[in-house]
Amino acid sequence: MLRTPKPHRLTVPAGGRASVLIPGLRAGHYVIDVDGAGRGALDVGGEPGP
Repeated sequence: MLRTPKPHRLTVPAGGRASVLIPGLRAGHYVIDVDGAGRGALDVGGEPGP
């Protein structure tokens, strides 16, 4: 689950891939929960390099 203002769930099969498009996601730091525990993060709003 991606903890955004409106949480988004995505089922990913073992060894597989999945994706979701989240329109209008504002800049910020969002925690990614895997099986109920924070396992990663999505940072939105960076600028490209030089």
